[in-house]
Amino acid sequence: MLSTRSAAAALVILSLASTGLLVVGLFNYFNYSNPYSYVPVGPVTLIDTDINPKANYTLVFVLDGVRADVFYTIAKPNIDSFGGWANLTNVQCSTLLSVSRAGYGVIPSGVNTSESQVIANEHIGPFPADSLWKSTLRHGGTTAFVGSETWHELFGDWMNYSITFSEGIPGLATLVVNTTSGNDPIEEELPAYSDALVSDYSIELVNTRTPTFTVVHFGETDEIGHENGSLSELYREALERQETYIGEILDAYEALGILNSTLIIVTSDHGQTDFQGKGGEHGGIESDILHTPLLIRGPRVIPGVYTDPHHQTSIAPTIASVMGWEIPYDASGSILFESLDFSNREEAVYRINQAALRFEQAVARAQMMGYAGSLAESIDIASSQLIQAESNFTSGFYDQATDIAKASEALSDSILRISWYSKINEESTFRFAVLILFLGAAFGVIFLFGKVRQALRKVTPERDSAAMIVFSTLVYFVLLLLTAFLSGWQFSASYLAAYIDELFALLFGIVLVPYVTVLVILFLFQKYVIRKQGQFEDMFSTKEFIFTTSFFYLFGISFIIVFNGTGLPWFALDVTIPLMYFFILISAISFAIYSALTLALGYLLRTRKQV
Repeated sequence: MLSTRSAAAALVILSLASTGLLVVGLFNYFNYSNPYSYVPVGPVTLIDTDINPKANYTLVFVLDGVRADVFYTIAKPNIDSFGGWANLTNVQCSTLLSVSRAGYGVIPSGVNTSESQVIANEHIGPFPADSLWKSTLRHGGTTAFVGSETWHELFGDWMNYSITFSEGIPGLATLVVNTTSGNDPIEEELPAYSDALVSDYSIELVNTRTPTFTVVHFGETDEIGHENGSLSELYREALERQETYIGEILDAYEALGILNSTLIIVTSDHGQTDFQGKGGEHGGIESDILHTPLLIRGPRVIPGVYTDPHHQTSIAPTIASVMGWEIPYDASGSILFESLDFSNREEAVYRINQAALRFEQAVARAQMMGYAGSLAESIDIASSQLIQAESNFTSGFYDQATDIAKASEALSDSILRISWYSKINEESTFRFAVLILFLGAAFGVIFLFGKVRQALRKVTPERDSAAMIVFSTLVYFVLLLLTAFLSGWQFSASYLAAYIDELFALLFGIVLVPYVTVLVILFLFQKYVIRKQGQFEDMFSTKEFIFTTSFFYLFGISFIIVFNGTGLPWFALDVTIPLMYFFILISAISFAIYSALTLALGYLLRTRKQV
């Protein structure tokens, strides 16, 4: 039989490896970094973007945590009374982490979260990429914001006027900070936050400052959704109040005579999904979370319903084009041309500039990842197409210029995509080679030392024992997955956010069920062998189960690291696989703790017998 010392050694290795990798994974998660980000690209404009007539102002309403399906079912008398809305019903937010700070970064910049690296609410510091806040200042305009202080943390350096609230939970006291660039902030304690305050301050701001670019952020829906669920009546009522406040602010714009020269956006940073008894959450890739509403009204906007799929990254480029500005230099998204009334010439201008921006991003990524040489032919073709598109535009062949610009942009998108996945495969191949070398070295050590080799042989001295090794370990992992499924466990950031307070207890419980089940099976098997053969000294026992299961845990952890890296790698498109990584590590630690207790109990029982 395998010695207790060998089983304990396997547990020590598993515990140290799992704990160390868990710490590394959490560090990578909270300090997400994309070493191959093309941000910042820098100024990219081939053709003068000035168009006339254009919008003179932009007003963006961000309704925090509003899911699209609920938004479209509530009555909107105040919004509808103004008419002329383009309704884009199939818009998606970030899949990497569908959280507020990520959405706050994407909406005014058009930059993918993996490129800006602002993926989580834990991000600290100003937004690193170009944005409409900067564009406004470049064009001599003024910027303003009313809402959560988080926005000021990201974009405060480029806000001329801001009124921020330290607390966005309805009814709780909040600190209001009123800042005008160049002046000391004015602070005021208020007894209770409400979206009505946001509306009042926004109306005061437009009446006194009339800023060029304004973002108004309403927060009650998110907080009430978290507390009561996004399908609750309280959530709907909060959303209906926000709809009323939007009408009040638009009335103020109309009273000033600037409503029809203002581009208006109504959207949300992310949606929410419900968990029974846990309220609403987000962060994952559930449909309720990813889909956000998008209404657009103003100069050059074609009213109607648009059902084609789009991404949140398209909002900023679209605003820039209607304002007659260059596309934000780092934007990943595309202009929503189908909802805009642009002439052939105007569309050609922005198609060419958008293609030029995508080309610069593609070249930057290919160079950073080391594929500029292998993709040189595609890069040359995309560059030639840009030159041809610009030539056709100069000659007045706007349709041809648009078509060639589209082809150049498509090729640049292909370069971006090929570089991305080639680097993933390259890194996976390297990790796989390291794993093979490590396993080769480990087996070399095993067979180099005779005592270890003999101990390994004793693990499976007979066919029945070998069968039990495979069977017990297989039963454990199958039951682990089955128990997780039956418990309602989901590899979703939204689910983990909902159950964060009881996460470890839940996971330890999930591991306990298959662990105890296997021990019972082993006990019954041993009883059967004793009755049949009268002895079981050489038969399979708990120690062998612990040893072999520890080995397979280490193998599984190695496998996921090979194909996913540790924690949240730079190439993650969402957090599903990284959450599987954390699940395996924590379940391995749970298994190690239960096994250590089992070995300790066995040792005490044997000692007691000897006494």
